[in-house]
Amino acid sequence: MGGSDPHGLTLRMAKALAVLDSLHRIRFVIGSGTKDAAGVARGLIALKKNYETVEGADDLSTEYVNADVALCAFGVTAYELAAYGGYLPFIWGLTEDHVASATAFADAGMGICLGLADKACDADIARTVQWLLNKPSARREMRERGMALIDGRGAVRIAADLSAALATARAPLKTAL
Repeated sequence: MGGSDPHGLTLRMAKALAVLDSLHRIRFVIGSGTKDAAGVARGLIALKKNYETVEGADDLSTEYVNADVALCAFGVTAYELAAYGGYLPFIWGLTEDHVASATAFADAGMGICLGLADKACDADIARTVQWLLNKPSARREMRERGMALIDGRGAVRIAADLSAALATARAPLKTAL
């Protein structure tokens, strides 16, 4: 829910998912900037026996590729999940522009967007996650679509375009005689 989870969405998500059966292990990433990270971790673990925390991680790629379902607020994590081949079937936005971007992901077949986080219904969250857990083919299709569309090389392409534009700008003008 972001590196600092300023809206307290991690605990909210945990409470929304508490109605699901305990057969699934649910892992929550607690970002390094989370206010009272230790308290958030304790709160999560106290909610359900199948809740676990991931704290202080610099590289989440292993978490991404091993998850059956990934839930995140739209941002860099959504792109990372798609590029790493993580399951990104569920995203929501913190702002209207995040919702627009998350909706683009959903329209492209890479996930599901439930709109603004502060307006999403906890029961809808739980229902959507349960549906996804029961639909491995839908998750697989979303994963494959994400990997096909997001390759993680956007920065390289942008740098190449900037370099080419700079070379063009520096080239002397040729005049026809």
